[in-house]
Amino acid sequence: MNKTHSFMIRFVFLMFFLLLTGAVFAWSNPGTYQLTRGQSPTTYTTESLELRDTKTTSSTTFRVDTYTKTMWSYPEYRLVNSNYSPCSDWVAVPAVGGRSTGTGNSGVIGYYYYGQIKPAWNQLGTDTIRLDFSAD
Repeated sequence: MNKTHSFMIRFVFLMFFLLLTGAVFAWSNPGTYQLTRGQSPTTYTTESLELRDTKTTSSTTFRVDTYTKTMWSYPEYRLVNSNYSPCSDWVAVPAVGGRSTGTGNSGVIGYYYYGQIKPAWNQLGTDTIRLDFSAD
């Protein structure tokens, strides 16, 4: 095996390791993304707890509508309470102009619920998602 071939093998292994490490960190932590609620011009992050909705029904579903999404991958969305405890299952954020209906909504009527976004395993960087959601 010559030096060039050996170098290429090490280089490919290093790139694979770096991509895998980045994917693990991106998947393990719900990301902080700039979010804009509905048609409002104000920008929020998932950790600010300002993107919220009051649960008004006994439904176990919730909905997410997307207006803008700069991510090329498929992020997921769920409801959390003010302690960041999950209150629903993850649902794929829909394509721009679309609506997703999530399940597992265990929220209590009259309480605020917040949005949390998790990037897909292959998403790198920070992106903007403009959406609206209803805790139903």
